[in-house]
Amino acid sequence: MYIHVLLGALSLPVAATGGQALPPAPPVPLSQSAFTLGAAAQDAPWVKVPEIVTPPAPPPAPGAVPRLGTEELYILDCQEPCFVLVSPPGIVNISQDTGPLKVRGRFVGGNGKYETRTFTGKVVVTVEAVGTGRVEILIVKEGAKSAADVFRQQIDANVGPMPPPPGPEPPKPPAPEDTLLQALQAAYRADTGTDKQANKARLAELFRQMAAGDVRNPTYATAEQLRQRLSAVATTLMQDALKQTRLACWRELVKVLPSETTSLDGKRDAVAAMFLLLAQTLEKVQ
Repeated sequence: MYIHVLLGALSLPVAATGGQALPPAPPVPLSQSAFTLGAAAQDAPWVKVPEIVTPPAPPPAPGAVPRLGTEELYILDCQEPCFVLVSPPGIVNISQDTGPLKVRGRFVGGNGKYETRTFTGKVVVTVEAVGTGRVEILIVKEGAKSAADVFRQQIDANVGPMPPPPGPEPPKPPAPEDTLLQALQAAYRADTGTDKQANKARLAELFRQMAAGDVRNPTYATAEQLRQRLSAVATTLMQDALKQTRLACWRELVKVLPSETTSLDGKRDAVAAMFLLLAQTLEKVQ
């Protein structure tokens, strides 16, 4: 709740800043022992970060984000009155104390052993990890008027293993092959004659019309009766055109009507679905 109130207070109108919006300040490398946040602060920085004792291992790369482990303290020694924000919440605990202050603990940038340090700033900010993840600490000088009055520092809190960086998305499995489309495409290419595109469109529309009408008509009670109806209407529409394509379509219909005497009773929904599928697939054939 307190942080939300402070964030609201930071949303200053443009007029209060001389007509210019505040640009975001870049993160400051940990390797610097002092930060210059304004022209007037060149000789007396108001926030001091822990001095790094160089370990035998190679030093961190310039601009590297410091890591805060279990039972370690990351202390910011602020020379001016200020308040602190952290985002996202729940990964670190923040405490603010009035300086000067003596603190005993294991410090980020220290020798790994417990030691006592004295911090002389007006406000001493202590950061402790309670979770794992990257956070950004924002220290805002009281009466902030420009970006120079806001100090930003990212920290990688490390209680337990750090989450792995996001990797590339796994490749998507290939879509299953459309064997019906392949069969109708091969048959269509084998057909000869003119006006193939128009006849293909007529055949697709015939399948749609029969799915909605003839398949439901009790006059056609067996597979053979339905086949004769289909053949008669197709011949009327396109004569002998697309023989191979029409034969390939009937091979698919045989899957739900395996013999001439197969009754349509109880199968009309399946047959109608097959007619619609044939119509949709024919529309994809090139």
